[in-house]
Amino acid sequence: MSFQASDVIERYKTLEHNCAELGTNILSLETNGWQGWAIRGESDLWDGGKTPHQLAANVYQCLEYVMHGGSGRETWKVPGLLAVPKEIALLAKEVNKLKVLFNEAAIDYRDQYNAVEGRQHLREALARVGASRVHMKHCSRNIVVVDDDIQAISLSWQKAKRSITKITAEECEEKLRKIDPDEQDGGIDAQLNLLESLSKEEQSRLRVVQNQSNPSVKALAYWPNGSKTHMGYLSMPALICNDGAKHLPEFTQLPDTPSTIQRLRKRSDARIGENPLLPAIRVFLIEKRIEPTSK
Repeated sequence: MSFQASDVIERYKTLEHNCAELGTNILSLETNGWQGWAIRGESDLWDGGKTPHQLAANVYQCLEYVMHGGSGRETWKVPGLLAVPKEIALLAKEVNKLKVLFNEAAIDYRDQYNAVEGRQHLREALARVGASRVHMKHCSRNIVVVDDDIQAISLSWQKAKRSITKITAEECEEKLRKIDPDEQDGGIDAQLNLLESLSKEEQSRLRVVQNQSNPSVKALAYWPNGSKTHMGYLSMPALICNDGAKHLPEFTQLPDTPSTIQRLRKRSDARIGENPLLPAIRVFLIEKRIEPTSK
């Protein structure tokens, strides 16, 4: 099934409506004694948002680039925790489902064209409902919802991290050709030629590298049976539905800024140079591992 502009618009409007409804419901909790905690971050990003519930309502409803004088590249982040009733937990889960549906339509519609034209057509479609500056990450990231009997939550600042993933030469070629299906881009053509010139051994050392430029807050959930699970990295407040309790379970009180950031363990295969081999898809050729010689 190929999605049309009308499908993208309809799904965006549904998502926008439900996000607004979630924000309104979150604000109502503040006056009814439901506990919340959040890291405010840079104050100029949140006009009118001072309390955890106000910050949460703002970030849940933010689907576009609306920075004050920003470059249009920033992603709003508000780590936090909110105690919520079951109805709001269910509404947040519905928002998560609607994000999946919107992204399904938007990506399919965009990918019916080449990379440049696809983005332009998607912007033009959404501009019809005043959303030409839609932020795809804001429209895709899930709200963390915990609706089991949680005992405690451990929070910690994590150093900016680097994700390194193995990729095959065939996958690289597919990604490059998808960027330039009409074969009009000389830069992409040069990268394809370079990829073709690699030996089998060099192909085995291809890696996709993605950097997270900012520190993030990691959350761990502890359960009554003594086990623990990774809740993820909180870019938005997590919603805790703990048997109708208005208070949060015990949790770590973090400072607003990471004064001392825990260093993540360095990956053993992070033998990455400064410049990517295939810059269009951020693929690097890692250094060949040198095995120690036996004496």
